[in-house]
Amino acid sequence: MPRLPAAWPAILGLGALIVAFIGVPLGAMLLRSAVVSAPLPAVELIGVTADALALLPAPDRDALLAQWSERATPASAWRR
Repeated sequence: MPRLPAAWPAILGLGALIVAFIGVPLGAMLLRSAVVSAPLPAVELIGVTADALALLPAPDRDALLAQWSERATPASAWRR
């Protein structure tokens, strides 16, 4: 069995540095990206959605709009 006791402090130190300088910033970014600070106003939502749909090719856009229309529910069903 190899003797590695002298390497353990270096391995732990390197692991701590990786966590401190890569894991913590990455985790903070992921947590921050999931935070919704305020709801998007309907007018802005319509504009953003229309701009995104305009970037799609026509067949894909038509297919998505048909799919969304089939799945749509009245807005009042959300607010229960």
